[in-house]
Amino acid sequence: MELEQLKTLLAVLDAGSFSRAAEALQLAQSTVSFHIKALEKNVGARLLDRQGGAVRATTAGKVIERYGKRILAMHGEALARLRDESQLTAGTVTVAASSIPEAHLLPSAIAALRRAHPHVTVRVSSADSQRAIAELLAHDCDFAVVGVQPADRRVVATEIESDEIVLCGPTSGPIADLVKGGKLDVEQLRRLPIVVREEGSGTRRAIEPFLAGLVPAVQVGSLEAVLRCVQAGLGVSFVSRLALADSLREKRLRVLKLAGTPVARAFYLARLRAVSLSPAATWLAKALSQHRKTR
Repeated sequence: MELEQLKTLLAVLDAGSFSRAAEALQLAQSTVSFHIKALEKNVGARLLDRQGGAVRATTAGKVIERYGKRILAMHGEALARLRDESQLTAGTVTVAASSIPEAHLLPSAIAALRRAHPHVTVRVSSADSQRAIAELLAHDCDFAVVGVQPADRRVVATEIESDEIVLCGPTSGPIADLVKGGKLDVEQLRRLPIVVREEGSGTRRAIEPFLAGLVPAVQVGSLEAVLRCVQAGLGVSFVSRLALADSLREKRLRVLKLAGTPVARAFYLARLRAVSLSPAATWLAKALSQHRKTR
């Protein structure tokens, strides 16, 4: 069934005649008749009866009339929705983000999007870098913001921010007393309890060489938990300098000097190569990509 055929059928039933329907649609009456015959052929049933100069729907015609109204209404809604999304007066952006981008990169970009287009909704799925890429590949998000460069060729990754991973420790307590000078070597590190993130995190991947042969004292699932564990004196940990900024300023934690650190790393905006972003997702992705220029 074609939309024009459905429109013509509904116009004929509404007007009660072919001639009046043709006038309302600004079509030739022969065109109206052609549309009705084509529709009847497509559905394999007679749709209209002429009785006493009036046109009425057959039983099959009533079925097509009922569904035709719904189809045309949905068609109109779809066009309106597309128009709204293209003009950013509606729409939803779904982002999968690892912990540091979620807390330190996304908020300002989302705020800029919402200021410019307040009717756009943003949903952020919190995951480690590995799971965020998995969500992207499963088409569960528009794009991902992660701390590792994806190896999958289906993914296009753009670097949006640089960072450093440093070793941090508490400012007081037994652990702090063991590293009074704030400097230690690998052998001293091996004698200290280590707090680590889960294996899928970008930070964990970046510092794996330092963890070789070590048995972590504590493994947790979030960056906030790592910082709190270190502050509580449970050990030292490798963390993002971006994420450590507040703790350093408030002197709750300090950076420890260790050969081979800091470790340079980057954050990436990852999207599927073969998938086009919606206008709203494109706007947010652009805001994130320009983050380094505006900070």
